[in-house]
Amino acid sequence: MPFYENGTIIEFLKQRPHSEVDRKRMILEIALGMAFLHQNGLVHGQLRPSNIFVSPDGHATVAEYDTLQTNKNPEAHRYLSPEGWKGTVSRPSDVYAFAMCALEIFTSILPWGGLSEKHIYYLVVIEKSRPDRPDEVLLTDDIWNIIVSAWAEEPRSRPSFDLISRLWRGAISQFATPSVSNSPLHRPLRRQTLRHLSVISNGSGPPAYEDSRVVPVPASAPPSTHSFSSAETIRERIEPIHGYSWYSESEGQETMAAHPAECFPSPSSHSPAI
Repeated sequence: MPFYENGTIIEFLKQRPHSEVDRKRMILEIALGMAFLHQNGLVHGQLRPSNIFVSPDGHATVAEYDTLQTNKNPEAHRYLSPEGWKGTVSRPSDVYAFAMCALEIFTSILPWGGLSEKHIYYLVVIEKSRPDRPDEVLLTDDIWNIIVSAWAEEPRSRPSFDLISRLWRGAISQFATPSVSNSPLHRPLRRQTLRHLSVISNGSGPPAYEDSRVVPVPASAPPSTHSFSSAETIRERIEPIHGYSWYSESEGQETMAAHPAECFPSPSSHSPAI
């Protein structure tokens, strides 16, 4: 992997004022890089900001696969999907991790804040909770809806990175952002890094993938793409999310006021505090 003097995306963002960095554009570049990976039949399995670097010209770049096993990240559990906690690595689990990465890039706060690994497991797997919407001006309704769809409980309900990229482009088109048409993320991984990966399939559906050096992927892994008709929108399909907010000291805080009542009805009950 080439040397990136800007470091990881979080290191890059910490060194610059919020107004100087187009975070929306960088998140789109991550989605494009992951789309490239999945189009080549590969699952990343460890997507998180510590594996996303910034090139000298300011483009977000997903780390090459050869570098991912160098060190174990103690924060890796923060990006695990519900099925990821059970050892399943798949394209939908990459999409879930992307949602957590996007939220962290917008807020510069770790997903789930200072909660313990055990507490996060309880919230994600048992309570089926997700982070609350933060008070972040860049998080428009359209962008938030994409993030929420990407961390859906059911893997089959999560959109593919191709769809995420198209939706994200539309969501940020109202802003003046640099073009990513020539982004290096259309070629985020060098071909020689693909040699460590193999394709497995049970012949009954889309192939699952595994890193032959690291984590096997079950042959029954769910497909990565949910079919959306042209008349559907992400907003229409999303169920309200209520969970722990690391932006306040109260657990189970509901922050759905920003959503139209007709699209996001209030629940009758609330996840209990641990």
